[in-house]
Amino acid sequence: MNPTPRILVVDDDPEGCGTLVALLTAVFPETEQARDAEEALARLRTQVYDIVLANVSIKGVRGTELLQRALENKCDAGFILMADKPEPEDFTGGIRHRAMDFLVKPFPPTAVVEAVHNAYREVAGQREQRELLKKLEDGLAQRTNELDHAIQHLQGTYRATLEALVMALDAREHDTSTHSFRVRAYSSSQVDKRRVGQLALAIQVAFQEMGVFQDSNTHVPIANTDDMPFQKAQIIENVDRTQQMQRFVQPMSGILSNTAPTEAVKDIQHELEKALGPEIQQHFVEMRTTREGLVVSLREIGFFDSGSATLRPSSEDAIDRLVSVLRNRPEMLRIEGHTDNVPIHTARFASNWELSTARATEVIRGFIDRYHLPPERLAAAGYGEHHPVASNDAPEGRARNRRVDIVILVPPVFSSPSPKLKP
Repeated sequence: MNPTPRILVVDDDPEGCGTLVALLTAVFPETEQARDAEEALARLRTQVYDIVLANVSIKGVRGTELLQRALENKCDAGFILMADKPEPEDFTGGIRHRAMDFLVKPFPPTAVVEAVHNAYREVAGQREQRELLKKLEDGLAQRTNELDHAIQHLQGTYRATLEALVMALDAREHDTSTHSFRVRAYSSSQVDKRRVGQLALAIQVAFQEMGVFQDSNTHVPIANTDDMPFQKAQIIENVDRTQQMQRFVQPMSGILSNTAPTEAVKDIQHELEKALGPEIQQHFVEMRTTREGLVVSLREIGFFDSGSATLRPSSEDAIDRLVSVLRNRPEMLRIEGHTDNVPIHTARFASNWELSTARATEVIRGFIDRYHLPPERLAAAGYGEHHPVASNDAPEGRARNRRVDIVILVPPVFSSPSPKLKP
């Protein structure tokens, strides 16, 4: 993924387009301008752009038709449509031709910058997936040709023996009841041991969600040992903490749903709604109830820059008010990082899982270092894109899924005895 996207702005309003190009150039230096659809199509045929911002009303053609013609020419840039007074067909055409965002003028500078960031992440992820698929297809074709060439040179019983072996292996490959899966990992340092523990946890969780292992009411996932503490808090819990925090008691899949709140949950929710009123009004914070308690979602748009695990300085006041409610309460807290399903690959984070884990770690670090919350009340985990709260098919849903959840685990969760591990 290039450090900055190459952008083409298509708009026949000289003043408005000039202002927009100047704004984008300050953030994204590789920003260019086309004054009509024909100039834009000519540029898209001969040059590669990452993002195209097009006004739906331009000379000779609607912006949605420009998008359609660009797709017919195999253009893989991400399109963001803009409009002063959009018509209903502009929205439907944008959806039909896979526009990534739609901005209605006038919009604040931060809105267009965020739209470009989000669209570029998605475009880069799609291109990376296509490149990987092409490599896999090329590799498969090469192996197929090599196998065909080898078979052609075999004669008599040798060829018959090979064909019988291939048939037997094919039959065994489809017999999933006897299939085994093994991962070997070796460690020589504390950092390596931490990675091995995280890998083991990720593998077992993946098999549980696939239904290969039984529900974790009887099989608790493998967790890291005490070899890799994070200051005073154990970020990846050991087996005892996993049971205590009710991890994976009810395996989650798909979009998370709400449940009826208890009186204790209502009490906490009422206090937090008063404390975080401005952020809730701006849709920076969302709340929902689950069987475990109350979930407070800190959305990326209000607390993190895109692709960053560092809390914005502007979010400190909201965190102060949040902790003021939780500080003197007895409930345990689980901090969970989540993303959308657009793959991320930056110099710092190689995957959505690493980004979500880093964000959860950042929040729990602040709870301990800045606010001095007892470490025994806290646990953290990163889930990447695996637990959405909205559909990832639209920009609005993906924006909601990029979040850090603070799960407030209320009684009677801790009043029941922990399940016993089977040997």
